[in-house]
Amino acid sequence: MTRTPSPIGPAPALCLAAGLLLPWHVTEAGWWRAATWAAWPGEGAQPLLLALSGAMPWLLPVALLLVMTAGWAAATGRLAARAAGGAGSRWAGAALIGLIGLTLALLGALLAQGLVIGPRGLLPGARALLGGWFGPEVVQGWQDAIREAGWRQHGLGAGALATVLGALLLLAQALAARGAFRGDRFAAALALVGGVAVATFIAWPVGGMLASALREGQGADAHWAPAALLQRLASPELWHGPGASLGVVANTLLLALAAAAASTLLGFGLALAAERTRLGRWKAVGLLAVLPVVTPPFVVGLSIILLFGRHGAVTQFLDWAFAIPASRWVYGWPGLLLAQTMAFTPVAFLMLRGTLQGIAPSIEQAAGTLRAPPAMVFRRVTLPLCAPGLANAFLLAMVESMADFGNPALLGGQIEVLSTQIYFALVGAQQDAGRAAALGLLLLAMTATVFILQTVGLARAQYTTIAGKADGALTTALPAGLARGVTGLTLGWLALTVAVYGTVLAAGFVKQVGLDHTPTLQHLREAFGLERGELGLVWSGAAWKPLFTTLWAAGLAAPFTALGGLALAWLIERRRFAGRRLLEFTVLLTFAIPGTVVGLAYIGAFNLPPIELTGTLGVLIACFIFRDLPVAMRAGSAALAQVDASLEEAAATLRHAPWPALRRALLPLLKPALVVALVVSLVRAATSLSPVVFLATPEFTPVTVWVIERAESAQYGLAIIASAALVAAMGLSIALIQRLVGERQIRRSAQALSS
Repeated sequence: MTRTPSPIGPAPALCLAAGLLLPWHVTEAGWWRAATWAAWPGEGAQPLLLALSGAMPWLLPVALLLVMTAGWAAATGRLAARAAGGAGSRWAGAALIGLIGLTLALLGALLAQGLVIGPRGLLPGARALLGGWFGPEVVQGWQDAIREAGWRQHGLGAGALATVLGALLLLAQALAARGAFRGDRFAAALALVGGVAVATFIAWPVGGMLASALREGQGADAHWAPAALLQRLASPELWHGPGASLGVVANTLLLALAAAAASTLLGFGLALAAERTRLGRWKAVGLLAVLPVVTPPFVVGLSIILLFGRHGAVTQFLDWAFAIPASRWVYGWPGLLLAQTMAFTPVAFLMLRGTLQGIAPSIEQAAGTLRAPPAMVFRRVTLPLCAPGLANAFLLAMVESMADFGNPALLGGQIEVLSTQIYFALVGAQQDAGRAAALGLLLLAMTATVFILQTVGLARAQYTTIAGKADGALTTALPAGLARGVTGLTLGWLALTVAVYGTVLAAGFVKQVGLDHTPTLQHLREAFGLERGELGLVWSGAAWKPLFTTLWAAGLAAPFTALGGLALAWLIERRRFAGRRLLEFTVLLTFAIPGTVVGLAYIGAFNLPPIELTGTLGVLIACFIFRDLPVAMRAGSAALAQVDASLEEAAATLRHAPWPALRRALLPLLKPALVVALVVSLVRAATSLSPVVFLATPEFTPVTVWVIERAESAQYGLAIIASAALVAAMGLSIALIQRLVGERQIRRSAQALSS
C-alpha cells in the first residue's frame, strides 16, 4: 500500500500539550512575569488538570474535549498516512470531518467558559444575556449559588492561549486536507490565526464600543434603543454650522481631502527627488523627510505655534521687517492643514519611495527606445505604475486625517471635526458614550466609502513590474522641469523641517518659552539626570522610565505589526477565500476610528475575562500592534501589486513548501514594504497619544502621555527635552532598521539621475 503524507503536522500536538502543562489562568502579575512561573504549578499558576481539582468543574468539558481532540488528531493522521484510495480514503475523509467538528467544539467550550465565569461569579455580559432568557431573578439565584460555592476565575493564561493556537492550527490543517484554501496548509493557518486575532483585538473591542450607539442610559439603567442612533446622527451641528459655516461632517471631509491630496503630492515629490535626482545621494534627505513622523503630536503643533503664532519667531520677524501685524491665522484651516500635511507626508514618502524602487527600469527604457520624450514616459508609464502606491498613500492619509485628534484640538480654533466631537463627548461635560459611539460609526462609514472607492478604482488594472528577471537597464531621467520642481520642493521641505525642529529644540534649553529665554540645562538634568549611588549608576531623571516603557512596548510591537501586516497583505492579495475583503476591512477599523475610542474600547473589552490585559504592558503592545496593522498591510498590498504572481507559482512547480518559497522568492522583493512597515509601526507606536491616554498606568506610562502631562502643567522645557530624546531614539532605530533589512535590488547597472 502506498503511503501518503500525513495531513496533520506536529505543531498542533505541541500546542495542545502545552495547553495541558502551562498555567491555565492569568495571575495578577501577568503570565509573562517571572513571579507567575516561579509559582508554577502551584496556586494561581495551575495547569488545566490541576485547576480541575481546585473546584472549577466548568473546565471539565474543555479538558475532555482537549484530550479527545488530541487523540482523534493522532488517529486521523495515521489513518490518512496509510490511505491509498478506495475505502481507506473515505474513512480518512470521515475522520477529518469528525476532527473539524471536535476542534470547533473545543474552541466553543473554551470561549463559553471564559465568557461566563469571572472573578466575582457570572460576568456582566453573561448575566445580561441569561437574564433575557431565564429572567433576572433566576439568574440572580445562580449568581448567589456560584458565589457561595467559591466558583471564580481570572482571564485566560498561557495554557489556554496555547490550546487556542493548537486548535486553530489543527483546524487549518484539517480544512486544507479537505480541499479548502486549495490544500495550502500555510494559507489556511494564516487565515484562521490572523482572523481570530483580528476579531479578538479589533472587531470585539471596537464592536462593543460602537454597540453603545444603540443604547441609552448609563450603567445598570442602560437599555437598547435603536432609534437613539438616528437621533444622535440627526444632530443639526453635524450637518451645518452657525450662519454660513460648514458643519462638523463637511469640515472633516474637506480637511481630510485637502490633507490627503497635499501629503500625497508632497510625498510623491520627495520620493521622486530621493530616487530620480542627485538629491538622493544625500542621506540627510531621507532622514529629514521622515523626521516629522517620529515626533510626538504635541511637538508638531507646538512648533507651528512657536513659529507662526502671535508671538512666534516668523510672525515677530515679519512684523519687525515688513510691518505685517501679528494675527491668529495659524489657528484654523491654514495651521491645521499645515500640521496635518507635515504629519502625514513622511508615510506617503516612505510608501511611494518603495513603489518607485519597484519599477523595473527596462519598462521605462522600452518607451524611450520608441523615441518617447521623458515627459511622455513619465506621464504614460511611470505615473500609471505608481497608481497603487499613490492610492494607498492617499487612503492612509485621508483616514488618518479623519481620525486625527491632536492637531485639531491644538490648532483647530473654531473648526470642529468628528474626532474632537468624539473626544469631548467621552471626557467632557457630556459624558455621553452613546453619542461618541454614534459619531464613531459615522466616521467609520466615511472611511468605508473611501476604501470601497479605492478598491473599485484599482480593481481592473494591472501594475506588475517585477517578473523575476534580472534588469540591467538604466533608470530613465525625469523631465527637466519636473526634476527642478521636485528638487525645489524637497529643499523647501527640508528648510521648513530644519526651522521647525531647530526652533523646538532651542526652546528646550531656555528657562521659560516665551517669557525668559536665558540659556539653561536645568530641563535636561531634570528629565535625564544620572547619579552615582551605592549600587552604581542611578537613572534619576524623571523621563527615563516613560522613555524605557515606550521603547520596550514599541520595540516589541513593531516586528509583529510589520510581519503580520505583510502576511495579511499576501493572504488577501494572493489567495481567494470567503471573507477576505471582510478581513481587510476589519483590519482598517482601528485606523478609521479615533484613538480615544480605541483606548476606551480596549479598557471595556480587556478589563474582565476571558482576556485581562488592562493595567499591564500587554494592553499597550496589543493596542500598538492592531492600531498600526493597516499601515503595514497597505504597504504590503502596494508592493505585492508590483510583483508577478508567477514567481510564487514557479517556486510551487519546483515542489517548494509555501513558506520556503515565500521566504526565498517573494520576501527579498518586499524589502521596501518591510522597511515602511517596521519604521511606521515603530514610530507610530512610540509617538501614539490618543489611544494610550486611557491605557496608561503609573507603572506603564508612555513618554507621549508624560509629555502631554508636562505640557498641561506649563513645563514646556521638560516636554520638549523628552520629545527630543524620543526623536533621537526613533532616528537611530530607523537607521538600524534600514541597515538590517537593506534595499531591494533589481540589478540596475547604473542610474540616470537628473541634475
